[in-house]
Amino acid sequence: MAGNDGISGFNALLGVRHLGIRDDGYWIEIEAGETHLHDQHLVHGGVILALLDTAMSRAVRHALDVGSYRPTIELTASFLRPLTPGIVRAFGRVTHASKSLSRVEGGVVDAAGRIAATGRATFMKVAGA
Repeated sequence: MAGNDGISGFNALLGVRHLGIRDDGYWIEIEAGETHLHDQHLVHGGVILALLDTAMSRAVRHALDVGSYRPTIELTASFLRPLTPGIVRAFGRVTHASKSLSRVEGGVVDAAGRIAATGRATFMKVAGA
């Protein structure tokens, strides 16, 4: 299942759209609708975590050696406000990189630009991949 900009699989299922590099970070967005909500009609925390992970992973992929594979080995998040249906954007910025590990910070914002969640992750370069 291929989506826009070569997006496939889980990210296509979420409806991820790439916005690219902006303001020193890599940005993505979704149009949060019924399938992204929990029973209280707010964006599900799992969707927010997936957006953080995807944006931070893309930040690593674009800031460092493009051909390498760097899976997430640690991810933490803080939820600051609920998100309602509509445009939801996420970004990631590389804060430290070595030969094998990268640290990234990110956030999720609503359509008005209000921060709804923040996150930090560590990515590890996989040899030979």
